[in-house]
Amino acid sequence: AYALSPNGYAPHNSDSDRPLSDASQAIKPLLARGPILAAADAYDRPDWRYIATNGEEGARPPRSPSVLFPWAGQLIMRSGWEAEAQWGFFDLGPWGILHQHNDMLHLSVTAGGRDLLVDSGRYTYQHYMGEAGTWRSYFIGSAAHNVICVDGLEQTNGPALAARPVEAVITPAYDYAQGTYAGGFTDVATAAARHKAYLYRWELPRDAVREDITHTRGVLYLRGVGWVVVDRVTLMQPRRVTPLWHFHPDCTVACEAQSVVTVDAGVGNLRIQPVAPFEWEIELVRGREGPDFQGWYSPEMDVRLPNTCAIYAANLPRTATFAWLLLPGNGAVPACSVTAYDAPEGAVHLRLDIPGQAPLEIAVRLDEALPLRLTSGEMLTAPCAVRPAEGR
Repeated sequence: AYALSPNGYAPHNSDSDRPLSDASQAIKPLLARGPILAAADAYDRPDWRYIATNGEEGARPPRSPSVLFPWAGQLIMRSGWEAEAQWGFFDLGPWGILHQHNDMLHLSVTAGGRDLLVDSGRYTYQHYMGEAGTWRSYFIGSAAHNVICVDGLEQTNGPALAARPVEAVITPAYDYAQGTYAGGFTDVATAAARHKAYLYRWELPRDAVREDITHTRGVLYLRGVGWVVVDRVTLMQPRRVTPLWHFHPDCTVACEAQSVVTVDAGVGNLRIQPVAPFEWEIELVRGREGPDFQGWYSPEMDVRLPNTCAIYAANLPRTATFAWLLLPGNGAVPACSVTAYDAPEGAVHLRLDIPGQAPLEIAVRLDEALPLRLTSGEMLTAPCAVRPAEGR
């Protein structure tokens, strides 16, 4: 119930389905309102009924609308329980033991009554291990998720099970969590071979796996406002880094300078605005056929639809930290004015002047040992800080 999106679905990740309609015959349908309402009656849980009816029935939950599932490693972020609430799903947990996708640190976003940033879905079980050049290789691979690829290489399998629960900060004003993918990057053929070796309990092949590249992502949700995503890619040599953002097929996507924004009239939209000390190259890809598949979405088994993937790319000489503002809104979403303060590598310190919002000072450090001084003069002692910005 507490993971339910405002439009009535459980998170759409790994080999799950997000059926097109109530009448869909998809396996393991994620349309969860009916079962939750039945459970609410059976177990006398008016809070579950409140969630499943977007606050029209039942009793409001006496807790934050956001929730962390610490052993699954999943953070659900939301502004409230209403049908047009903001909702985010951040996956920072283990790879899993079956039906896994190579998608650690993926982020999905729903706002304004519709899905905006999405997971790929599964499409097919043909070539289950994801052999190179197959449809399955795309749908289970990093290229189909909102993560980062490096030199055309994707994630391979990380730890199957959690050694410890993940942690998050959930407050009335904001939520924050961060994770690190350190399982290595490799080509699609090697990722498929490792997937097969894992399932058959063979020794995992290590050839062609670059273990000297890691990706750390911190996600800060400003409740009712939007998200600040901070990425750090650790590199031992110059490499081409490609962050990916996949939109729902119904979204019309356009580039505005360095931003990518959905531009559909009268509905929920999203602006992705990068904050980086360098310029990104941007390409919008929709429905590209293989072997270099890109821009496909599968709501349920045997169904694939073209969707737009915004591919950001930059040649980086060394380890780099950069950020993204994910700003939802109804109709046109204006750009945010951003002031970047000095911060050590591995941290960001920003002033955000978001139209219609009070100015905010934001600080995020991905390493707790990094010294970071706020504009007030005090040193940051937590993973992040959110406070009203001083001055104009």
